[in-house]
Amino acid sequence: MKERLALYGRPLLVTLGWGTSFGAVTLWAIFQGLLIPTFAGSPPPDVQPTAMLRVTLYYSAVLGLSILSGILIADLGMTIGGFVGSYGLGGLIIFTVLLAPNMSESMLRDLNLFLTREGLNTASIDLTFRVLFPFPIFVLLLGGILGVALEERYS
Repeated sequence: MKERLALYGRPLLVTLGWGTSFGAVTLWAIFQGLLIPTFAGSPPPDVQPTAMLRVTLYYSAVLGLSILSGILIADLGMTIGGFVGSYGLGGLIIFTVLLAPNMSESMLRDLNLFLTREGLNTASIDLTFRVLFPFPIFVLLLGGILGVALEERYS
């Protein structure tokens, strides 16, 4: 029992942490106005001078999380499975947070939103897809593979 827990428990916990951290960092970038799609306009004026630095910081954080997770999992097959799980968990967290104003009718009234529930659902799905595709997929996968390679090289 302990062997199975050691074999599957560690990658599972690393994947949960990887996905949660990826979702949190991505939400930080969304709420900073960095990952706003082009149809919504440019970043806010107070973000524009440092927007490139912040986007670089975002992708560096995602790459660093992925490298660390690859090092901790230390198996290429498990790391690719962890990548899939963390990407899905991060997407679910992002979607849930973006959908939060839709959770109650009173919140929609208080915010004076002109969106219906269906409109907010559609906007949340659209923004989640635009933020998570295509660059974060490659950064997460590359970081995980680099982490496994580093672990193999230095262990």
